This record gives sequence, structure tokens and C-alpha cells, in this order.
Amino acid sequence: MASSLRGWKLLFLLCLANVVAYIAVFELPPIIGNLVHDFHISYAQAGLFMSVYALVRMIGSLMAGAFSDRYGVKYFVVAGLLLVAMAGFLCAHSNGYASMLVYRTMIGIGATLIFIPGLAASMYLLKPHQVNLATGAFFTSMNVGLTLALLITPIMAASFTWRTPLNLFAGIGLLVALVFFIFTRGQTLQASGDAHVSSQSSGLVVGAYSIRNLPLMMVCIGYFLMLFHTYGMITWLPEYLKVARGYPPGDVGRVSMTLGLVMIPGTFISGWLGDRIGAWGIGMVGAALCGFCPALLILLPSIPLVGVLADICFLAFGICFLVVPLTSILSYLVPAKDNGKAVGLVHTTGYAGSIASTYLGGYLLTVTGSYKWPFMLYVGSMVVTLLLLILLHKYYATAEMGRRLSPVEAASA
Repeated sequence: MASSLRGWKLLFLLCLANVVAYIAVFELPPIIGNLVHDFHISYAQAGLFMSVYALVRMIGSLMAGAFSDRYGVKYFVVAGLLLVAMAGFLCAHSNGYASMLVYRTMIGIGATLIFIPGLAASMYLLKPHQVNLATGAFFTSMNVGLTLALLITPIMAASFTWRTPLNLFAGIGLLVALVFFIFTRGQTLQASGDAHVSSQSSGLVVGAYSIRNLPLMMVCIGYFLMLFHTYGMITWLPEYLKVARGYPPGDVGRVSMTLGLVMIPGTFISGWLGDRIGAWGIGMVGAALCGFCPALLILLPSIPLVGVLADICFLAFGICFLVVPLTSILSYLVPAKDNGKAVGLVHTTGYAGSIASTYLGGYLLTVTGSYKWPFMLYVGSMVVTLLLLILLHKYYATAEMGRRLSPVEAASA
């Protein structure tokens, strides 16, 4: 098994690559207005610049995981970084809607090549009892990239042009690709059963990567419901605050930014707590918070801004407390050699949920004219998630027992 120091170094490099990926994905929302003006397009057309990423993730995640299982993680991450950087430069110099859409598709492919193999490998870089911590750290890098993009892009665009931050981020991507390649040279970044020898050698792994692996299918459903809820809330929350509560743009921005900022430490805390007090309990708390917080907004329409901010903080922690346990359990449900495929599969179903969520939420809003029904739909998704977690409890318990066994104890388990 890799030394602790080497494992942390490789995990840091994967997280750095993931920061670059998510900066590239979310660098566009702050300059959507500029693109609408310069390209003479509608906001609906501009929205496709982000929607295409979800489509690529839904279609490409399984392939990215399968290929990384077979050929290793390192070269896919480097290829993803180079593709993201090249597409970023092309976006910065694009002068038409069609070309920008193609370049954004390229960014989606590159980001998928970074995220899916990186997440799968991250679970095996530290000690077996630190799988939640490693998973949480990788998700933290995603939130860091998102927040940096939303903070830096509008400032640079206002000071220079909207093309300037895109050029800057593309250059950083090339630099990180070089650093990643140099510091991983001669090292393998592929999931290894040796890293989780306790679970793997004791026969505690549930089964093969197969549709007959019932708990794996349950996690897929859980991922669908989780991203159904999360993307729906992120999509409709700003408009709800503006229309239903009458908040000015400044207050809407503060609430939205609070959600992103809290999620930076939230995923790391989720992983840290999951390794210490049990991932299943953390996941249950997360699902409960994800259901309770939107319900509270509907039931208490007159709570002041400070109450809404507190509610959003708890919602952010709920999302973080759910995503890490629902992901880290994959390292137990399938053999290490199939972990990339498993990660890809759950993200395929998850992003199908995100696409369904925004459409169904918008449909209910159009038909009823009220935010109550979309939010209650998202609450219902968390009720089902809680039931799924209850059914998965025995698998979490066995996985945590396996991770704490020594190799000798595992062999006799």
C-alpha cells in the first residue's frame, strides 16, 4: 500500500486538477449577459452553454470510468487538463454561438475525464479507514473551483473583457497539466485492492459490477434523487428569493454565495466525520437536512433574511453530508478494478436526475405559479433517499467493520 505521504501528495494533485476542471465549467455563468449581448442570442440559447455539460456528464461518465479502470487514471487526467485548457483558449477567442457551444462541449468532455477517474482513484490513495476523508477532500476541490470561478470571473470581466478570465484560466490549466504530469511520472494512479486489503481480501465486497448488484443499483437511485434535489434547489432558489420573497439582487447574491462557501468546508467535514462516527449516520443527517430546509422555506414564508441564511447553511451541510457517504460506499460495493465504472454509472444516473429536476421543477412552476410544489417535490425525493439509506444500513456497517480490520483479521473474517 502506498505510504501516507505519497497518498496525500497524489490526492492533492488530483484535487488540483479537479479545481481547474470546475473553474472551466463554471467560468461562464457570471458572463452570460456579455455573451447574450456579443453573440446576439437569447438567454435560453445561452443556457445551453451549461446544459451541454450535464449532457456530456450523463453520457460520458460511464465510458470515462470504464476506460480509466482498464488503462489507468493518470493519462486520462492529463488529457482532460489539456482538453480543458485548449477549449478554454478557444472559448476566449470565439466569435459565434455555434463555435462556443462546441468548445463548451469539449470542456465538458475534459472535465469528465478529470472528475470521474480522479474520484474513483481518490478513494484508494489513503488508508482504508480514511476513504470518507479522501472522498470529501476531492469533493471539496470541486466546490473550491466553482467558488473561484464565480468570484474571479466577474471581477476580471469588469476590469478588462469577458475573454480575459477565460484566457487566464486556460493558461493555469496548461500549467497544472505540466505539474501533474511531472509529479506523477513513474507512479500509478489506479485503484488497487491492496489499498483496501481489509475489505477486499476478507470477501466483504458485495459483488461484481453488475445490474444484479442490488446495493449498487440502490446507490444509483440515491444519486439520481440526490442530484435531482440539489440541482433543482440550486436552479430555482435565486429566482424564488427574488420573486416569492422580493429580495433585492444583493441579498439574493449573498444567499447564493453562502450556499457555495459553506460547501467548501462542508464536504471535508463530512468525510472527516464519516471516518470517525460512521458514514451511514452522516448520510442520514444529510438527507434529513436536505428535506427539512426547503420545507421550512415553504412553511415559514415570512422568516427574516438571517433565518433564510441559516436555513441555506444547513441545506449546504445537508448536501455535503449526503454526497460523501453515498459515494465512498462504492469502494466496498464493487471490486477495486471496477470502481471507475461504478463511479461513472452513479454519475450517469445522477446527471439524468439533474436534467429531470430542472425540467419538472419548471413545469410545476409554470402550471401552478407557485414555488411550493417544486420545493415539495425535492422534499419528497429526500424522503425516498432516507428509505434507501435505511435499506443500505447493513452494507455501511459491514464496510466500516472491514476497513477497521487488520489484514490478518480480515483474512480470517
